[in-house]
Amino acid sequence: MEKLTVEWAGYTFLEPMALLLNWLLMAQSLYYYRKLKSYRASNFSIFWRWFFLLFAISTFFGGISHFLFGYLGLTGKIPGWLAGIFAITFMELAMSSTLEKEWRSRLQIVSIVKLAITGIMLLISFDFNTVLLHSTGMAFFTIPPMIYMLKQGKPDINYVIFGVLALLASLPFRIFGVDFHQLMNRDDIGHLLMIVALLCFFKGVKYRESRLPNFQVASS
Repeated sequence: MEKLTVEWAGYTFLEPMALLLNWLLMAQSLYYYRKLKSYRASNFSIFWRWFFLLFAISTFFGGISHFLFGYLGLTGKIPGWLAGIFAITFMELAMSSTLEKEWRSRLQIVSIVKLAITGIMLLISFDFNTVLLHSTGMAFFTIPPMIYMLKQGKPDINYVIFGVLALLASLPFRIFGVDFHQLMNRDDIGHLLMIVALLCFFKGVKYRESRLPNFQVASS
């Protein structure tokens, strides 16, 4: 499907909806980052805080790279993609932090190695499929902690499960090129699902942290 273009002052801009939704995701992520910044409880919330900050950076550059693709090309997408793979890694580290020390250490080492390999491959290939593969691999680092926490009877993880499912649900639209309209293409669908995912992630982290014995909120 042909991308929606906007002509202004002799310049041609692409996909204004992608710019809008990316920057909406950025604002949402920064809000959650600021809220979690005041939490003083565990590494779980610290890792998630970094996830939201890096995701905000990713979507800031993501919006620009869509809008100015005609001038920046694939090079303009690299900053957003790099920030995105770092964000996914911090999500993996957050979920791994809920496990026992032995398994936590193993998963976190593998996660860091996966990040390094993905970063190198991305800078060599400039291929978004590398980012998709990295994002899909996130399931292998989040599902085991989810199962572990569910067995412990912790309902807070339900929010995170829904968030991961919403995030993974966006991948098929990109992989199989499902476009409904110029104003609702595969990227836009993915962005809407990401809005849902971020909300679920934040609610899960907030609920879990608020139930910890040493939980407190720092004064502004």
